[in-house]
Amino acid sequence: MGCQKMKGFLNHMVSCPADKKCSWPSGCSSLRKLMQHYSKCTKEYCPACTQKTEWQMTVTEEERSEIVDLLVNMVPSSATFFTMWFLKSRSSFPNESYMKVTERFAYITAKNRDEYFRLLATHKLDIEMEIMEIEKELKKRQNVQDVHSASEEPDILEPL
Repeated sequence: MGCQKMKGFLNHMVSCPADKKCSWPSGCSSLRKLMQHYSKCTKEYCPACTQKTEWQMTVTEEERSEIVDLLVNMVPSSATFFTMWFLKSRSSFPNESYMKVTERFAYITAKNRDEYFRLLATHKLDIEMEIMEIEKELKKRQNVQDVHSASEEPDILEPL
């Protein structure tokens, strides 16, 4: 699946009623269930999770964990940021489980190791762009608040 189709599919999944009324050509409920399984599964040898291709065996669990940690650690942790993220994207907060789903999605959809890392780099760039947009909006809001606060301060009179 190409990047544009994948982005369209992910956007669809955010708003899909996830029932038989799904408008996506092939329906998304089965992939949605698989992604939900991947995001929650903690079994070491789960049959659904361990059906690995030859290239997937070259990526260690340690590497995958480090990638998730990298994605998690790049996101600011303020409550205001998380609120802005949710309002902007209407998606899950960028927490560890969200990043695990992002990594697993790249892992299961990539056809080879290079594509896996390219997908992760694309996701990382998308997340960085969202972070920059949200931080820019937060800074803009702070500047407006500062201007309002400054105009409400009483004038300080100098003694005669």
